[in-house]
Amino acid sequence: MIISKLLNSLRWVDALDKASASDFAKARTKLNAISPSNIGIPKREYYLLKSFVLMKLNDKSAKATLAEAMNAIDASQKINQDEREYLKKYAEHILISLYDRSNRRTVNCAGIDFNNVPKRTREMFPLV
Repeated sequence: MIISKLLNSLRWVDALDKASASDFAKARTKLNAISPSNIGIPKREYYLLKSFVLMKLNDKSAKATLAEAMNAIDASQKINQDEREYLKKYAEHILISLYDRSNRRTVNCAGIDFNNVPKRTREMFPLV
């Protein structure tokens, strides 16, 4: 179990690196190699990154993966309300991007205190 979590952690870091370098195909490969039931990282982060990568690849499963992300966000007990709303807005951004590739539409972040959203979350899932 420890080895599995270690391997998943290494794959996660590699997936983040590949996604940040816009190498979405390799990021998807790394994410697909991770077992979501034993990842050692918050499932909400796994499913948000995966749905973003799938959206960038025009993969039809992005919407279903985004639904998993929303379920994981709702189930998260270790995050505050501002972080929860921030992550939901990020998911909304992905959903909008699935249907409107022009990037002209934006999400309304009014009511979210960005100071209550951890810097790590804002950097990993940027809205602005």
